[in-house]
Amino acid sequence: MTDAAITSELKDRLYVLRAAADVIHGDREQEYGGPESNFLRIANYWNAFLNNRLEPATKLEPWEVAIMMDLMKTARIQSTNAKHYDSWVDKVGYAANGFECVGNLVSSQEEYLAPHPDKDLVPHSDWEK
Repeated sequence: MTDAAITSELKDRLYVLRAAADVIHGDREQEYGGPESNFLRIANYWNAFLNNRLEPATKLEPWEVAIMMDLMKTARIQSTNAKHYDSWVDKVGYAANGFECVGNLVSSQEEYLAPHPDKDLVPHSDWEK
């Protein structure tokens, strides 16, 4: 691959990432609220709908809504032969928003499990060890 092709490929990736950042920090957040409150609202509707289909006392969490919305976008991408740009941007946005929802469940960044370059999945706080 040439330097120009690599540069072009990285620009395309950055373009999608920037577009997703603009979406999740822009109009949609102003229209629908932050991801956790919006996904909790969706989870409440889905929980009501799925009430007879889920195990007793099983409730969807906001981060699970992010995953399910990502799966919906995946299905849309499959139906368009991967040509729908907005769906790719939305997938990035759902991943970022889902991560934010999970972040609200942990008390510090050290509690996140992250792949260490030389180890298996470990808490980020254990990287120094």
